[in-house]
Amino acid sequence: MRKKHHHKKKPSFVQKWSAKLHLWLGLSVGLIVFIVSLSGTLYVFKDEIQHQLRKEVLYVDAETITQKPLSIETLKGKGGAGS
Repeated sequence: MRKKHHHKKKPSFVQKWSAKLHLWLGLSVGLIVFIVSLSGTLYVFKDEIQHQLRKEVLYVDAETITQKPLSIETLKGKGGAGS
């Protein structure tokens, strides 16, 4: 008995070109989708992220305040935009 040889056809130039185009377009679109997803996630959870990263800036402990608040007259006399 003779064995049948199954030779694969060599891919044509168009098939090679199409495969490379598919690869690079897929990778570039995938990168864009990843960046959009990451930025959207950061936007959705921005309050929680800021709370975790900037606790000491957002909240002031009463014990750390040493000065009395300035009076309205003192603030008006400071020469702001309205004076």
